[in-house]
Amino acid sequence: ARMSTNPVNELVYQLIVRQLEADGHHNLATQVARSTGVKANEDFQPHHLRHIVEVDLRNRVRAERLAARTEEGNLDMSIAAEDIAEESDLPLSKQFSKYTTKFVTSHKTAAQCAKFSQDGQFIATGSADCSIKLIQTKLVHFQNQVKGDAAEDYTNTRPVIRTFYDHNHTVMDVDFHPFEPFLVSGAKDSTIKFFDYAKANMKRSYRHIIDTHPVRSVNFHPSGDFLLVGTTHPMVRLYDINTFQAYVSPDQTKHHLSSINCVRYSTQGSVYASASDDGCIKLWDCINNNCINTIKAAHSGRAVDSVEFSGSGKYLLSSGKDSTARLWELATGKEVMTYTGCVHENKRINAVFSHTGDFVLCADEGDYTVCVWDTRTGELVQRLKGCTNTVKCITSSPSEKAFMTCSADHRCRFWAAPPDDSIDQ
Repeated sequence: ARMSTNPVNELVYQLIVRQLEADGHHNLATQVARSTGVKANEDFQPHHLRHIVEVDLRNRVRAERLAARTEEGNLDMSIAAEDIAEESDLPLSKQFSKYTTKFVTSHKTAAQCAKFSQDGQFIATGSADCSIKLIQTKLVHFQNQVKGDAAEDYTNTRPVIRTFYDHNHTVMDVDFHPFEPFLVSGAKDSTIKFFDYAKANMKRSYRHIIDTHPVRSVNFHPSGDFLLVGTTHPMVRLYDINTFQAYVSPDQTKHHLSSINCVRYSTQGSVYASASDDGCIKLWDCINNNCINTIKAAHSGRAVDSVEFSGSGKYLLSSGKDSTARLWELATGKEVMTYTGCVHENKRINAVFSHTGDFVLCADEGDYTVCVWDTRTGELVQRLKGCTNTVKCITSSPSEKAFMTCSADHRCRFWAAPPDDSIDQ
């Protein structure tokens, strides 16, 4: 793909022209096209711009509601959910729900990654066996009611509704488009594949991007128009998914110095973060693609494995090979909490917020447990047992008290709290 340093203006003008045409203002659309030197991009839906504005308005309303629930000077404990009590009503330490394994599905080799769709209805898992499994969440709950906690995915109510095969090396990351029925995967074969899961007979990708380096991380912008890609190359890629044009930051002095392990957008989509083997966390402005802050030696100089924004966008959670997870305040770049007590020194292991944001989850490569900390106090409150080898990935549901683990024991486990459980709400 051709590299450019100006990813925004041309796209904005194309969207404006397309919207004007859709609204019947053909003469005005022609004038704008001539003035800006762009052509209407037929890959965009007629009202694509309007949809972007609607998404932005929803995010603004959500952010305002979250901000209204946060007291000045305190940690934002409405990190991942809208409908929880105000921070002033939260105890200093909350009790973590009694999560148990409700469903297990197995890959042929190590399970590497997983992600929930934004509505929580689907889960995608990727593996070193080059496959991607698509799981329907409601069938997980139904099967558990029928078969019990030890259920595998081989019954008539099989939750695994699709298996995709199109990579020839380990699938390192997956992500769902925010509102269209397709997902993307990034793999060590240096490709990014697009899979349509609305079509039952579609088992291979219908589009793909060929990068120059093995892919480690992928993440959609909330608008769905851009895809962040982290590879073993030190430059973050930003792909326009309509044209597949790739953009990089114009300031060559601000790039990472080593492989990029994780890239993630904020909920509002105004900034994104990257984590690298060079030990740095970088924050980037989505408007001009410039680096706006670098947290050096974020994990005592060791590699940074993952980054994840809080729901409010005020905090960033990271994990690194110094056996810690850390919480950062974005406004100042200062560390506000360190989560210790589990070992991850050799494997790339991510840290995530729980469904409500009240807890932080990260795996221990020593005893294969999932460690759970109180987000606010940093207290290690629980260890979840069940995996029999290193947990490679944890991903939390956006819609219920549940999460998925992927392990080197080949298995992907769906963990959930009892339906009537009122803890961790």
